[in-house]
Formats: sequence, structure tokens, C-alpha cells
Amino acid sequence: MVMDRRLLAVLGLSVALSGVYLTAGLCSRVAGKPFPISSARWQAALTVLTLVGLAAGTIALLVRAADGVQGYAGIRLSDMRQIAARVGGGGRMPYTLITVSNEFGFHLIKGYLKGRFTHYWFSPYQREGFEPVLTGAEEVQRLWLVVDRGHMPPDASGRDLEYWLNTHAYQLSGEWVQDYEVLGYAMPVGELAMRPVSHTWRNGITLVGLAQESQTVQPGGVLRLEFYFTRASPIARKGNFFVHLVSSQGEVIGSHDGPPQYGAAPVSTWREGEIIRDRRAVVLPGDLAAGVYDLVVGFADEGGLVPLSGPDAVGPPWVTVGQVMVTAPQHR
Repeated sequence: MVMDRRLLAVLGLSVALSGVYLTAGLCSRVAGKPFPISSARWQAALTVLTLVGLAAGTIALLVRAADGVQGYAGIRLSDMRQIAARVGGGGRMPYTLITVSNEFGFHLIKGYLKGRFTHYWFSPYQREGFEPVLTGAEEVQRLWLVVDRGHMPPDASGRDLEYWLNTHAYQLSGEWVQDYEVLGYAMPVGELAMRPVSHTWRNGITLVGLAQESQTVQPGGVLRLEFYFTRASPIARKGNFFVHLVSSQGEVIGSHDGPPQYGAAPVSTWREGEIIRDRRAVVLPGDLAAGVYDLVVGFADEGGLVPLSGPDAVGPPWVTVGQVMVTAPQHR
């Protein structure tokens, strides 16, 4: 509960004035006597004052209530606003919001979101049954996952849904708002045709194939990609995989870096001969210049960029696996 003394004073004064006015009028009617204030001007002034007091009280209640909302223990108003600013996206396109939290009160964040969206809440103990989150309307292009890490039970990881999404959707971004992890995804668009390649890094990981959603993309669009990895060495080591679009002038457009499947498939668990599919996506800035961009990939670890091995070892520690044509936006 929050005690707002100034708001209480405004509401109390308006109620007191209304009470005095109505009581005096009722008593005069019952007793058959004239209203205590006989002047029509004074009656009108008192009526206006009463209505102004009620209006001021209502406005103050609506304006000041947002600053007084505390939510359940541990979530702050500033955190909710930051999350809403990242997830809402201005409310231009419908989207899907998924929250994972130990407390059902985390639904409070919905009051700060704009636009059309579908909301799902999952307990951190749920292990399966996530399919409905990807069966939304066709116009839905973005999915947001917000995980309350600060109140996660000690016996739950809260990553089951995240890892499931990493293998079924395309992770675009990942950031933190205090103790809340906010992950953005692009929705799947069907199967992409894979073409074989062969590039091996010294961390023991081989890229054996890739799939590209389209050869042409407009500024502001999303390029969906799929990479197929296998273990080239029994002592394969983990590393962050990166995907960049590089222009002829050296401008770099990066994706959200991370290990294969963003941790859902640790290299130490790969079986010999097993192929791991990794989904990535690159968000193109709205003001990106038209032209041909190289699709460049590689690995990095705590020691820096991981060199390639085999025939690629004589070149730089990254490899160009394709090209993308960025076209000028079509004006309607």
C-alpha cells in the first residue's frame, strides 16, 4: 500500500465540499426551507468548485497512480518501463511476448506495453509444451522472451524455453535490464534450402553447410540464416560464432554473437558425426546503403579470433560464405 498525502488532501477536500453541499440541499428539501445559500451565483460557484475538485482528484489519481505502483516485491517501475521500451517497438507491428518468472505477478509489465501482442506466461519449471508460442498470426514477425532471473528458484534454470526457442526461431538480440534477461527473436518462415560448404576452425568445429533465406534484403529487414556444424576433433572447444555483413567500403553489420544454438547445444555434448543446426539472423539498419555485402562468419573465444585450419589456414581467421544484395526500399 502507498500513502499519498497530497492526493488524499485533494480527494478529501472534494468529498467534503460535495458532502456539505448535498447535505445542506437535502436538509432544506426535507424541512421545506430555502437552500442555505440563496444567491444563485454562490450556488453556481459552489457547484463549479465541487466539480473542479472531483475532476482534479480524478486526474491526480490517474497521473500519480503510475508513480505509486510497486508491483510484486522486487520489480521496480523503472525496470518495467525499460523492458516495455525494448519490447514494444512503438506498437507498429503485432508481436508475441513470453515471460518466464517464479511469480505470476510479473504480468504487471503488460500495463506498460503498447500495440497488439499475444502474451504467454511460463513457470521456470515447465520443460515442454512450448509449441503454441510459434503458432500466432502470420503477420507476427517478432517474438520477445523476458526471463526474471532475479527471482529464479534455486532448483530451476529457467532456460528450457530459451533453449527451445534457440532451435526453433532466430535469435536477434540479447540484453539485460537489471535482473531481467530480454531476448528478441525473428519468427520462423519455413524450411530453408541448405548448400554444402567445408570450413574448419582450430577449435575443432567444422561448418559443413548453410542456408540463406534470400539473396536480396531491404534496409530495415531481417536476414534469416542457418548454419550446420559438426565436430572435427574429439577435443573440440567452445567459442562464440559470429555472422557479419561487410560492405565493399568495410562497413560491418553484425548479428547477435554466441555459441552454437546460443548455449542450447554445448560442443562437449556433440557426438561424432552429429550435425548441429544453428539459426542466426541479421537485422539490417533502416538507413543501410544499397549494395552488395559479403556474408562473413567466424569464431572468437577468450583469446580472440579463432584461426582456421586446413586450406583456409593461410587466410584471415574468418571466411566469406556468400553475398547479400541490399536493395533500395520500395516506396508505396
